[in-house]
Amino acid sequence: MAKIVRELDSRAESRRARATKLKVRRVRAEDGSSEKVYVLDALSPNFGDQFLKLFQLNVAEARRETREIQKKHRIAAE
Repeated sequence: MAKIVRELDSRAESRRARATKLKVRRVRAEDGSSEKVYVLDALSPNFGDQFLKLFQLNVAEARRETREIQKKHRIAAE
């Protein structure tokens, strides 16, 4: 029989991820513009929270971009 180490609670993990601070670096791209780069520490004890936070940020950004594309196509189609 498997031993239960901890219960998974996605709400608690999500709250912890929102409270997590990520290190940010500004990097100059090839075209001269600056970009934000998030730095994760793989040896950090809260790596899972940092990874979840970064995933949530990426999903939010992708959804924003999708909404903008949809808005442009709706205006052009009318």
